[in-house]
Amino acid sequence: MGTPCRIVLYAPNETAAIDASKAAFSRIAELEAILSDYRLDSEVSRLADAQAGIWHSVSVDLASALETSRTVHQASTEAFDPALGTLTKLWRETRASGQLSSPETLEDARSLAGFHLVEFDAVNRRVRLASTGVRFDFGGIGKGIAMDEAMTVLREHSIDSALIDFGGDLLASGGPPEQPSGWRVSIEDGLGDPQAIDLSNKAIATSGDLEQFVEIGGVRYSHLIDPQTGLGLTQRRAATVIAPGAAVADALASAACVLGENGLETLRDAFPEATIAVRTAE
Repeated sequence: MGTPCRIVLYAPNETAAIDASKAAFSRIAELEAILSDYRLDSEVSRLADAQAGIWHSVSVDLASALETSRTVHQASTEAFDPALGTLTKLWRETRASGQLSSPETLEDARSLAGFHLVEFDAVNRRVRLASTGVRFDFGGIGKGIAMDEAMTVLREHSIDSALIDFGGDLLASGGPPEQPSGWRVSIEDGLGDPQAIDLSNKAIATSGDLEQFVEIGGVRYSHLIDPQTGLGLTQRRAATVIAPGAAVADALASAACVLGENGLETLRDAFPEATIAVRTAE
């Protein structure tokens, strides 16, 4: 999924640790083969070439990702959108070249972007696209899904104390033996002092432009795309979310970063178990 993943765990012996970690990484690899738009052979990449106007069956994992994404999409008043893949692809090219695309090129990408172009039938696990070329980008939730699934595998291997770090987003089960209250972790968003907390049986996700941004024409653009403009966000913000699950934390952090502090009420109402905080640069 374009970012490193690390698992720290406690097990009764080395063999148990190796077996559990191999199984967890294997599950992550399965999900990458389904959700990653970096891979041309992934399920979501193949779906972009599917014929429009007819139903296409999708895997259990992709259906689950779509269902969770749709929930956050609706709660965030469309700030979180898993169907911005054409804009994501164009923005990656922009960041690499350091030059904004022409208005015509941007408009072409926008015409194939947005969850309104996707009809999803969760009961029968199928998708119908309004146009061929609609691309999914699960970058705002894929890491969280993978962490949740990997932690489930670890628990199936009787691992009750583990920490998964996927590109800086974290998911913890029980704390380490020397600190049963939780894993001591640091939250750093680039807009304030780092904050240390104990994380236990929860996930934490931070979204912002601390590490991923580009400056073009004197303007700093985030890697996060504003669905309203099709370009990277220009208002410096960072969102941190603590939630019971990593997928929800991941998606809410992305949504909150796009919305800003003034747009968080619906997110907090829809996900009362999550703690959502946003910082904005002066």
